[in-house]
Amino acid sequence: MANLLPKSEQDNLAHEYRLRFAAVALLLFGSLGTVALAALIPSLFLSHQKEVVIAKTFDTLSQDNTLDSKNKLEDVLVAAGKEIKALKFSSPAVSVYSLINDVIRAKSGNIKVSGIRVTKNQNGSHSIALIGQAKDRDSLVAFSKALEQEKDFTKVTVPVSNFVDSSNINYSITVDAI
Repeated sequence: MANLLPKSEQDNLAHEYRLRFAAVALLLFGSLGTVALAALIPSLFLSHQKEVVIAKTFDTLSQDNTLDSKNKLEDVLVAAGKEIKALKFSSPAVSVYSLINDVIRAKSGNIKVSGIRVTKNQNGSHSIALIGQAKDRDSLVAFSKALEQEKDFTKVTVPVSNFVDSSNINYSITVDAI
């Protein structure tokens, strides 16, 4: 199809077309920018609110920290000292092994020890509970006297009820150690 318009009219139409195209493109990009800005505004407000909250929290924490730092440090040190005391291994004057050896050395052939329970008292001393069977009263008395002679034992308690039977005596003895 042949163009029947003169050259100057064609140039005018091309120029108007380019102006309209540019106006539409600018309008489209402007509306796209407006929509994008509208979509970002809520997140901008949210981040601003979070910034304000964080600043307030930081201020209150820094004020608490400066006011109570000495007290908190002292409390932490006291608690650490208590934990160290609790965990500190205080070597006993006498080991449990040596206490049991003393009991075994004191027993004779007429004494059978069937149970030993060693407990550590709060003051650091040990209590030993012995149960077993003695052949007769004399061997039980000799065993208790031999226990009293041991240097690591401070007190030997033999209940009177242990002496009810004359032979094959089931006994229980409590020994306090150093």
